[in-house]
Amino acid sequence: MRYKSLFLIALVAVSCGSGTGGNTNSDVQDASVDTTLIDTDTENAGRVLATLPSSHEIIAVLVDHPDTKYDASLLNSQKSYLKYNTTMSKSLNLGAYGVDMSYASLFNQNQTVLQYMAVVKTMAEQLGIMQFFDEPTMQKMESNLDNKEVMIDIISDAFYKSDQYLLENGQREIAAMIISGAWIEAMSTAFHLTKGQYAFNKKLSSRILMQCEAVDVMLEFLTEYQDGGINDIIKDFQEIYMLVKQSGISIRDDLYYCDDTAFKNIFDKISQIRSRYVSL
Repeated sequence: MRYKSLFLIALVAVSCGSGTGGNTNSDVQDASVDTTLIDTDTENAGRVLATLPSSHEIIAVLVDHPDTKYDASLLNSQKSYLKYNTTMSKSLNLGAYGVDMSYASLFNQNQTVLQYMAVVKTMAEQLGIMQFFDEPTMQKMESNLDNKEVMIDIISDAFYKSDQYLLENGQREIAAMIISGAWIEAMSTAFHLTKGQYAFNKKLSSRILMQCEAVDVMLEFLTEYQDGGINDIIKDFQEIYMLVKQSGISIRDDLYYCDDTAFKNIFDKISQIRSRYVSL
């Protein structure tokens, strides 16, 4: 089964957005500047999505492992959304909730999926992209809960359209935050399901390291939208990047590999960042 990029689902949420500060009206009013930004952002976003491995495929791999069980403790609590009161916390965790919804869907946790759908709908409204999570879309999701592939396609389409909307309206930083939150949540979930041990599920661990190797693309993408609103996020990805570079990732028997210490170091760093994001 082929899954769309986790970034499109939530990663569920692939986007580029405006920051927590700054006035975007001037960008909208200046058509020549706006057009340049749209073209550049669309090209960069497309490159990110094309370069990064599919996070949904990462999640799908772990489902096939006989020793991997559904673990609800890895999810960000649905109730947590009530405390997110800044653009950054909402954007980062909308990305995280999208990943959590996909993870629950792949393990046939339909009631949990419905609960996350309600949270995603509320947060999308707060961020001004409610039109892509309207009642017909939600009803379509609900009627396809037992069809994972169709479900993921519906969610992917909704977030892809919201991504385009944010790009075209000069809200690049919000999208960058959503993508970052999704990437961190997906990687944290996958790492935890290896129990922090490369050998537990070598196929999943290989996909994780493949995604880690692409962190430089994420970092380049984020740096293009650098300002006071996302500097801390950029710093987080710089720290991941340094650990990845130091890890000595290589390919053995067609699988990405690094030693257990390096694997654990990356795992710990991503876990720390994830804990901070969901606690904002």
